[in-house]
This record gives sequence, structure tokens and C-alpha cells, in this order.
Amino acid sequence: MQVQEITMSYAPALVGGRKTPPPVSARPSATSPDLAHAVFRAIWADDMDICERIYALYCDQRLRVLGYACLSQGGVSSTSLDMKLLFQKAVSLRQPAGRLFIAHNHPSGNIRPSDSDYTLTRKVSNAAKLLDIQLLDHLILVPDGQFTSIQNLDATCF
Repeated sequence: MQVQEITMSYAPALVGGRKTPPPVSARPSATSPDLAHAVFRAIWADDMDICERIYALYCDQRLRVLGYACLSQGGVSSTSLDMKLLFQKAVSLRQPAGRLFIAHNHPSGNIRPSDSDYTLTRKVSNAAKLLDIQLLDHLILVPDGQFTSIQNLDATCF
């Protein structure tokens, strides 16, 4: 995947069908894992049951959504995250993100995080701290509409 393919986007549902993003003060807030989950569901590609993807949701300090990016698409059982792309987007926004959520899906429908999911969470959290960005949560979504919050399962990852 080339860097230029990974563009910052705004879901039409988040901007009322407008082609340009609304002012930051008018954007939705992701103040909880449930609200972040709703935003991720609104922006996710239609193939959640086919291949794994990783998305990031970039927020300001007040948890207003600044934008999102699909950072990785893998196979049926795995995908990888390039940390440079994750944080390049966070700092290159007009208003750099101070907080973020990441999410990936399990096409199998297994809602439980794997050991590699916990490892990825720790890696992202540690890297984010170096940039004064807070990783708020890592969500795992499954096709049937359920999700798991790693923050709620193991806060030591953060």
C-alpha cells in the first residue's frame, strides 16, 4: 500500500454529506469506547467478514473527531500496522491530533484479543507517548456488530 493511497477522510455521515469537513467545534466527539465504536462502524469498509483492516480515529484534546484513516488491509487472519503511517497522519492534520483510537476487525467473529493484539496496543501506546499523543483505546470489531475494548480488559497496556 502506497502512502498516497492512505488519505485523511471524513465520513459523509460525520459531516452531513458535505464534501469539506465541518469546523472542529461542530464535529462529533468520541468520549467513550461506545461512541468511538459507532464512528468506526460508520466509516468501515463493507468487507469486515472477509479481511482484517486497521483504522485510526484522530481526535483533539476535547475528543472531537479530527479525521480517520484506514492504515492497513491484510488477509483473513492478520494484518500489520506501519507505525510511521499512523503517526504521520496524527501530526500532519491541520490541527494535530492529541488523542487517538485504533481499531481492527476479526473476520472470524472471535471477539477476544490475541496476544499479538495486546502487543500491538502496548507498542502503539508507547510510541504515542513519545509524541505526547494519548492512545485512548484499541477496539476489536466483529461482523455481527459486537466489539471489545482492550482498555476495559487490560488497562496495563496503556
